[in-house]
Amino acid sequence: MFIQFVKLWTKFLTVERFDNRFIYVNLGSIEAQLSKQDQIPGEVFASHDRIEVFVYKVEDNPRGVNVFVSRSHPEMIKRLMEQEIPEVYDGTVEIMSVAREAGDRTKVAVRSHNPNVDAIGTIVGRGGANIKKITSKFHPAKYDAKSDRMVPVEENIDVIEWVADPAEFIYNAIAPAEVDQVIFNAEDNKRALVVVPDNKLSLAIGRRGQNVRLAAHLTGYRIDIKSASEFEAMEAANELGGFGEVAEEVVYEDDANLTYTDQSNGRGAYIKLDNEEALQAKKKQVFNRSFNMEVDEAFYDELIAYVDHKVKRRELGLE
Repeated sequence: MFIQFVKLWTKFLTVERFDNRFIYVNLGSIEAQLSKQDQIPGEVFASHDRIEVFVYKVEDNPRGVNVFVSRSHPEMIKRLMEQEIPEVYDGTVEIMSVAREAGDRTKVAVRSHNPNVDAIGTIVGRGGANIKKITSKFHPAKYDAKSDRMVPVEENIDVIEWVADPAEFIYNAIAPAEVDQVIFNAEDNKRALVVVPDNKLSLAIGRRGQNVRLAAHLTGYRIDIKSASEFEAMEAANELGGFGEVAEEVVYEDDANLTYTDQSNGRGAYIKLDNEEALQAKKKQVFNRSFNMEVDEAFYDELIAYVDHKVKRRELGLE
């Protein structure tokens, strides 16, 4: 019985009737229930309209079978992408997680199982064609005070690259805001502190907290956002709590984004720096903190030059 109804999720079903709690849609021998919280804000339907729904729960009880359907469920976005995008359907690109505030904004994390296929580009499609296929299936509306009426809007879908490193995943999920650091709490491994430039704080948080809320749902972490100046003040006052662990291992690598990772007990900070000067300054800061000492500029530069020289000789097979 359950399998029979789950297969119907892609069908356009007919609106039969309404009451104060549900819109009832025709599933053949029974009616499925579409509750208010499962509807898209602003969408209006009439009897005999054909609508597409996602079946998310089936209850079998002595009085019969209750089937609950939704148009606002995050899983509906995933199923629609499987239906509309061949690379998702065949598994080349995988939808890893979805966070949704239906009718307004959605974040989707994706990964590619083929190194020659760009996951984000595949989901978006040429000129945004694939995203438009998905958003065209919903018809949200919002009240406009100026015109004193409901006006049509479009649900925005942000496509995020999923990566195994949770810090980098959180970094991606906070987009479009820039991120300086992602620091994990040593006392709660599902809590992260994200530090952003002072002028990007409101963008990182989003309107009424939407951006950070969606990022938290997408990644599965409780995320606290702080500006760089707030973080520095907390650090100076020793108020970081579980976020204030001293780095025990320093790993860095240069790439197109000058990625720098400062790990603390296998977890820690993920820092993206814009230029070589900033990268070197951060290396020095962590060097001083790790060895609990302050070195003068000449000694530090000499030490780094020596290490770089040794690394290059090893790469050339001279040592």
